[in-house]
Amino acid sequence: MKRFTTSVCLALVVAVVSYATATILHVPSEYPTIQLGINAAVDGDTVLVAPGTYVENINFLGKAIVVTSEAGAESTIIDGSAPAHPDSGSVVYFVSGEDSNSIISGFTITSGSGTYMEIYPSYSYWAYCGGGILCAGGSNPLISDNIVMENVCAYGAGIGCHYSDPRVLGNVIILNTADDHGGGLFCYHANTWLESNMIADCNTGHGRGGGVHIQWGTATIVGNTIVGNVGGLGGGIFASHYYGLIEGNHMAYNLAQARGGGIWARWSDPHIRHNIIERNVAPSDGGGIYCDGGGHSGE
Repeated sequence: MKRFTTSVCLALVVAVVSYATATILHVPSEYPTIQLGINAAVDGDTVLVAPGTYVENINFLGKAIVVTSEAGAESTIIDGSAPAHPDSGSVVYFVSGEDSNSIISGFTITSGSGTYMEIYPSYSYWAYCGGGILCAGGSNPLISDNIVMENVCAYGAGIGCHYSDPRVLGNVIILNTADDHGGGLFCYHANTWLESNMIADCNTGHGRGGGVHIQWGTATIVGNTIVGNVGGLGGGIFASHYYGLIEGNHMAYNLAQARGGGIWARWSDPHIRHNIIERNVAPSDGGGIYCDGGGHSGE
């Protein structure tokens, strides 16, 4: 018992010391760019950013840190329009195994063009993914209270989630355009938790998932407002090989060029319950919901 007590006390001392030594790094008064603040930070630190426009593309580098703004998203903008390399045009990167202690909050994230990467490994298919934010390589960050807007790329113009499980909470994801799939979000082999977001006016043209594209996974989609999005299949949500929960969302005024104005589910077994799905349009089939193959339940 004495040995156990000693071990517990030592663990508590280490935790207290770690908390006490956490640092707030100020941008731009101490570090001129957000990335320089991240470079200097260690796990547990906070990079606190003053209002302004920061023309840069930032990478969390696997660190368990908080990057947040002093005054909120409307006045603190990360503009990714000038990447160091045109193939690396995502505005924010989580690609080094970040976990839920890696947090970005309180920014407008805009003008991203995505990162050229292998989207479908089994086909060796490459394209640009994650215009605003790219989560890949087993990264599971927290993305909260941001405005992700006016980003353009092929897959996941707003947020691209590729073999990663981020939590995406309370964001406004608006006016993003994907050439292929996922105007707002693209989730591939990603068990994303998507809650209390506004996903609006995103577009994939004749591609899939104007608002959200999910392929392979159990993403949870709860309490979101998904309105005014346009896609070829699935104006609001496109789901393929999907086995998750879609609950308590408001989906309205979404347009599919073919099928599934609100939701298009293929070879999936989603649980769809307690949603308001109204005034969505599809010229072919399923103005509200179109299901093709697989099982599905609704309430």
